[in-house]
Amino acid sequence: MIKSVWRALNDTPYTNEIALSVGSYSITYSKLKESVKLFCDKLNAIGIRKGDVVTIALPNLIETVIAFYGVNANGCIANMVHPSLPNSALRSIQENTHSKLLVGLKTHKSINYKITCLVDPSEVTSWENFMLTPSTTALYNESDGVCAYLHSGGTTDKPKTIILSNKNLNGLANSLSKIFTKDECIGYKALTALPTFHAFGLGAGIHSLLLLGAHLVLVPKFDKIETPKLFVSEKINIMLGVPFMFRALVNSKTVLEQKNLSHVKYCFAGGDYVSEELLTTVNDIFASKNSTSKLLVGYGLTECVSVVSVNTHDNYKIGTVGKPLDKINISILDRGKFVAKNHVGEICVSSDTVMMRYLNGHSRSFIEKGGLTWLKTGDYGYIDDDGYLYFVDRKKRIIKINGVTVFPSEIELAVSNRYDTLCFAKLNKDKKLVLYVDKKNNISVTEQEIIDYCKLHLMKWAVPSRVVFIDNIPLTPLGKIDISNKIFE
Repeated sequence: MIKSVWRALNDTPYTNEIALSVGSYSITYSKLKESVKLFCDKLNAIGIRKGDVVTIALPNLIETVIAFYGVNANGCIANMVHPSLPNSALRSIQENTHSKLLVGLKTHKSINYKITCLVDPSEVTSWENFMLTPSTTALYNESDGVCAYLHSGGTTDKPKTIILSNKNLNGLANSLSKIFTKDECIGYKALTALPTFHAFGLGAGIHSLLLLGAHLVLVPKFDKIETPKLFVSEKINIMLGVPFMFRALVNSKTVLEQKNLSHVKYCFAGGDYVSEELLTTVNDIFASKNSTSKLLVGYGLTECVSVVSVNTHDNYKIGTVGKPLDKINISILDRGKFVAKNHVGEICVSSDTVMMRYLNGHSRSFIEKGGLTWLKTGDYGYIDDDGYLYFVDRKKRIIKINGVTVFPSEIELAVSNRYDTLCFAKLNKDKKLVLYVDKKNNISVTEQEIIDYCKLHLMKWAVPSRVVFIDNIPLTPLGKIDISNKIFE
């Protein structure tokens, strides 16, 4: 029988090992499991029942982790939401998901009962007071079913609510565990800066690492100055992050001044393009400071609880997003047929990690082939002769110029690798190809120099007609380029 994520955590053999810490405060695995059951019992006492939706809108706190597993232990659905959303958007999500309870911050407005964190304990609905209220023992959830709602960012399409099951999250944990040797991660410190409202953060950064016995060093908000200091002072062994987090590491004076980073064992990057320049810089710095880790680039999407392929220390090829994880099948679809290696097409995934469905009627194509159900990701790529996956571009970003297919990411990677800066390519209203370039790092290159460089390295259809320099290219909360921003219109 498939376990619930709470049961998967509760069945781990870890007891006195540190599970979570924030600053100087930490709790053991035993205390975490005890607190999860207590929170579940409190939910039961106020009438929250199996199948109810509980919205969790918190940064990375110990309470966030307890709430997630406590909601699951009660058989409820954890609706994971960005804590910085405007109250109008938060209220709308609560209404659309029929949420019965909000676990959030004092400033959050709720349509129903609310438990607040990071506030004065005298607050009537504070976390501290809630955990002291009378409780009734719940019938703990043991099996599969809906586990969580995650919300897509909407940068490449309209926002959607993705329904993930217990099987999905446990499937990811099982697949990721094969990267490590048995019991290797017990006691390893993992820098946990990815937010829990993001699949990479919740599925890989929280659940998978807890099942491996890691000590999660929680970072409520990533800071490009302070977080690298924490990376050094805590002697972090594992880090999962998006590119801008690793950029902050290699730009940190604290990191660069260290003579020994041998404590760094695994660093995984995903969520956005990783330039070859960043990859090389990270790898060179780690190697020069006695770390055996390389920057391990992967590919994934919320609909598959994040990671489906990743480079590992044993299977590593620059320019790729690695090989499929254990028990995850990836094929390339073109014109309704799976194609041979080195042929570009739509990436399709079949595994236990593929979502149940979208909420409220949103649909994404599933296809049946070879006795398996495949998710069409909407991303384009290809698999080489050695089995490595290459990510080419988002399907919705691919453009046609005079009938020729152009991949904007190819332009962006070429320029960013050459000039060490962020850039974004798109067609303007006049159907001209425009490249937006971030002026940070005080780059002195001119528009014509960039165009000339593109002429030398790209096909003529991929050469931008214009280059527009921007003081700061807008980013989403996760550090991705916010391609829906009006600055690009």
